Amino acid sequence: MREKPNVGGIQFKTKKELKEYTKNLLHTKGICRIDKTDKDYEFFYNLYLRKPLHKKYISSIIGFEINQNPIHKDKIDNLSVIDINNKKYIISWNDCCDGLDKNNGDKLREACRTSIHYQIKETWCNSTKCFTCGKIKTDEEKFEVDHYTNEFCKIYNKFIKQNKLKIPSDFDSNSTSQYSFKYENTDFQKSFEEFHKNEADLELLCYDCHRIKSNNFKF
Repeated sequence: MREKPNVGGIQFKTKKELKEYTKNLLHTKGICRIDKTDKDYEFFYNLYLRKPLHKKYISSIIGFEINQNPIHKDKIDNLSVIDINNKKYIISWNDCCDGLDKNNGDKLREACRTSIHYQIKETWCNSTKCFTCGKIKTDEEKFEVDHYTNEFCKIYNKFIKQNKLKIPSDFDSNSTSQYSFKYENTDFQKSFEEFHKNEADLELLCYDCHRIKSNNFKF
């Protein structure tokens, strides 16, 4: 049965709904520090604890901090945890929503996603309106780039089946706490990037159309 997560007293129907709520909350709050007096502290605290590995650090947490995404400057979705020594550690709120510690297969899939960020950015920059409803892109409204008919998971699975190169088992982590390929795995990375570029049909969607598509997505 698919999990219906409850985080900080808020019930969600799916993990996807939890991710959408978290992304919107980060955007709404903007760049700020979240201490125990903040009304959203309990939500972020319980979100952090959804990842099993994090439970051993609970006694050292004093707050959280939201910052601008260092790669995608138009997004405010970089979340850090603050410990009792006032040190900050970037965490993946997306992983927290999933509620699982990642194995090598998960890390490989995420590194592949990270490697095609430039293709996502190119589509965003070269598109002027929503693919579905025709709404013109503006700075005031959030627009997202998504796969049209050939979803990322299908492209990824097809690539893995056809791949002849050695599959990486060790990964780096970038400035947004996402897994990325190490230099020695550049050939594998370039191979996936080229495969994705040939297989993907990327589209720009306005916030409403992207939300409708996400809610209707079938696994």
